[in-house]
Amino acid sequence: MGILDALLCYYWRSRRSLYILLDFLNLICYTQSMRFQKGNKYAFKKDYTPWNKNKKLSKNHRDKIGKGNKGKIVSIEVRKKISKSHIGLTHTEGSKEKMRKHHADFSGKNHPNWKDGKTKNSYKYILIHKPKHPFAKKGYVLRSRLVMEKHLGHYLKREEIVHHKGTKYPIYSIKNKQDDRIENLQLFSNNSTHMKYHRLLVSSLFKVLTLPHLEHLISN
Repeated sequence: MGILDALLCYYWRSRRSLYILLDFLNLICYTQSMRFQKGNKYAFKKDYTPWNKNKKLSKNHRDKIGKGNKGKIVSIEVRKKISKSHIGLTHTEGSKEKMRKHHADFSGKNHPNWKDGKTKNSYKYILIHKPKHPFAKKGYVLRSRLVMEKHLGHYLKREEIVHHKGTKYPIYSIKNKQDDRIENLQLFSNNSTHMKYHRLLVSSLFKVLTLPHLEHLISN
């Protein structure tokens, strides 16, 4: 997939404005240049000691921080600062072991954000908790794949892709991505044929509509 195809896919799937996309790409270029820049002032020096080393917050304090940050959206400016502060950091084996134990205690139904085994990925597709599924990723499977497997009576191959046709909602809308009725699903043999179909679809849209018309179509 070329750079233009990647940008188009991100633009259509994220439903974000073109200005946010350009700001996001600018952030990527900025952080990568800072990583490889010699004498980077944000990279930690060899004998640097963080001010909060060996200092632990009380449970009450952690709960207050969690409640205060709940529902907040991190701005791009704050993301830049976080990215700068994390350059050069690595976890010790002890901290990795603590994180493993913590995640084991709060996985699945024990997690405070558990929603009856249903969640969404970054592209807003619905995922169902099926840890015993042969092709589950971190215990979850796309609901559209489960519906197609139930319809066909067998597991789909790993390379097969389930496409949402847009029979009820606009094809690039979030509602269409979450419309997992069998009437709205189409099976492709692999991702290559699926992306060819999308490129043809996008090119046909660009032939008849201008960019402002397309933004208006997605927003509705």
